[in-house]
Amino acid sequence: MASIISAGTSLGTALNFSGDTSGNLQLTTQAGANVITVPNVTGTLVSTGSTAAVTPAMLTGAQTGSAPIYGVRAWCTFNGTTAGTNAPIAGGNVTSVTRNSTGNYTINFTTAMSDANYAVSVTTGSGIGGSTNAHFGSIDSSNAPTAAAVRVVTLNLSSAQEDDTVVKVIVIK
Repeated sequence: MASIISAGTSLGTALNFSGDTSGNLQLTTQAGANVITVPNVTGTLVSTGSTAAVTPAMLTGAQTGSAPIYGVRAWCTFNGTTAGTNAPIAGGNVTSVTRNSTGNYTINFTTAMSDANYAVSVTTGSGIGGSTNAHFGSIDSSNAPTAAAVRVVTLNLSSAQEDDTVVKVIVIK
C-alpha cells in the first residue's frame, strides 16, 4: 500500500492513510500501532470517541437519542422440517442448524458469543402441510444457552412443539 496522506503532530507521531487499487483503506500510526483497515465498500464510515461502543454519532442515518445501540450478533433463516444438521438458508455467524426433534433446533454460532447472556428472537411462518395452526418460537427453556449455541423451539397455539417451513432467529448482545 502506498502512503497517500501523512499527518504529523507536535508529539512526533503521525497518522498515515494508505490505499491500494482494490479500494481498501488502511490507517496506522507512525509506529504501526492502532491499525484500522476499511474494506472497499460503498457508504460512509463515521467514528467518534475512543470506546468500542456503537453510538448514534458513529452512524449515518436518522437515528436520534443517546441510548446505546446493540447489534445483531447472529441471524439465520432455515427450514424447520429438514432433518439432521444443515446450513441455514441464509444467515450470518451461524455455521449450522440441527433439528433435534419436532420443533426443536440448535443454532450453532460460527464465532462464539463472549458468554450466554444474550437475547434471542424467534419468528416462524404459518404452519406446514395445510396446518392452520399459527406458530411462535422461543428459547428452549429445558436447555440453557451457551456461548457457542442456542436451542430454540417452535410451537403451535396449543404450546405443542411443531415444525415450521420458515424459521428465523436473531441473536442480540
